[in-house]
Amino acid sequence: MLAVYEDADGSVVYAWSADGDSWQREVVVQYRDWPAIADDSSGKRWLVVHRKDMVTSIESQQLYWRSNGPWAGPQVLYTSQQSRPLGPAGLAGASYTSSGIVYAAFLADIGLNKAVILAKFNGVTVATRTVALGASLADPTLTVEPYKTDSDRVHLAWKDNGVIKYSMTTDSRNSGINSVWTSPYSLSSTIVTSGHPSIASDRHQIVAAWEQGATADIYSRKRSVDSAYNHWEAATNLSNTAAAASVNPTIAMGDTVVVAWEEHRSSSADYDVLACINFGDTIRIADDTSKSSYPHVVFQKSDTIPYVHTIWTDEPATGYFEVRSNKLNLKQSGEGQQSAGKVPVPIRPSLAACRPNPFRDRTQIAYALPTAGNVRLVVYDVTGRTVRTLRDGFQKPGSYSVNWDSRDGRGRLVPHGVYFYRLDTPGFRDVKKAVVAR
Repeated sequence: MLAVYEDADGSVVYAWSADGDSWQREVVVQYRDWPAIADDSSGKRWLVVHRKDMVTSIESQQLYWRSNGPWAGPQVLYTSQQSRPLGPAGLAGASYTSSGIVYAAFLADIGLNKAVILAKFNGVTVATRTVALGASLADPTLTVEPYKTDSDRVHLAWKDNGVIKYSMTTDSRNSGINSVWTSPYSLSSTIVTSGHPSIASDRHQIVAAWEQGATADIYSRKRSVDSAYNHWEAATNLSNTAAAASVNPTIAMGDTVVVAWEEHRSSSADYDVLACINFGDTIRIADDTSKSSYPHVVFQKSDTIPYVHTIWTDEPATGYFEVRSNKLNLKQSGEGQQSAGKVPVPIRPSLAACRPNPFRDRTQIAYALPTAGNVRLVVYDVTGRTVRTLRDGFQKPGSYSVNWDSRDGRGRLVPHGVYFYRLDTPGFRDVKKAVVAR
């Protein structure tokens, strides 16, 4: 399994795991955002990131890659025009290649219109193609069919004025991108608004999913890879929860189709992650009182046991985020919900700025430990006097947070003013400022 995410300090972190039980990670690049990752049949791993130049405001999509050695790059795929914005990119590797080919799809603002751009990199040359133009385009997503030996069948879906559109091309493995695309086909209803499409493929079928309706449900359609591009089966409502908004679908495929999504429960602060298996049973991946958002899923069959691996962003407290993962055995899913929430271990120690800051009554202090050890977290006043010891003792590796209720060690509210909190762990010390504003 491969994963990428942006850390709190602006680093893009690459994480990998053979079985989903333990993860390794490393920083690829700093001061980038919106990372996406894919691999191809050559064994290359591709990483696309978004960069905004803080001086010129010019934005670009940049590519990194590796086989067995260190990361190479960056290779610029596309640069914005006149400081206009670029959207996040989706990424898909070529289906049958020995040298490595990758495709990226993203949205570009080109003035009066927006454009769905497809970029291709074969290790030497970058090619781009505008697939769609319009004033109300959004959310492009792509997939490349596996096991095609002669060419790449590239499938794109995007939002156009509240309707999910789809087009495809058969692209040869030369330096350019085929200019001939099928006419855009409407996957979703033209009566109600739809958005956030996801599309995936295996050797047998193409599957698309999206959110649809005022209180959104997740809808899906599929077609055989051998049928015509516009011969899709009827749309199916997978979530069917009229009282709860279901958004941000994602798809995993193997010999099983998994469609997962983020579902907003009765409380505005309670988002869960649900998944539908083979367009039938629905299971809960993340079910707690925190905000569990933006899931990504992978299907794996190991020794005949079918697993669903899920990664998502969790917000256990306001303004504090974690990247969580879960490995679910589908053979056991009917016997009760399995544990969700293995939190990837940080790659280095860190102490975050407290949130909120300034604050009146309470703030949250987050920190991360890459190794086990004794931890001491202490609040001081401007004279250096100890106000409150928040943590003092041994802790395992992981990401932690602690609330300070603006009281001293004797339970008394401290006066308004500037305070400092210091984290001491083996080989690491950092100090941050907190402002109490009553």
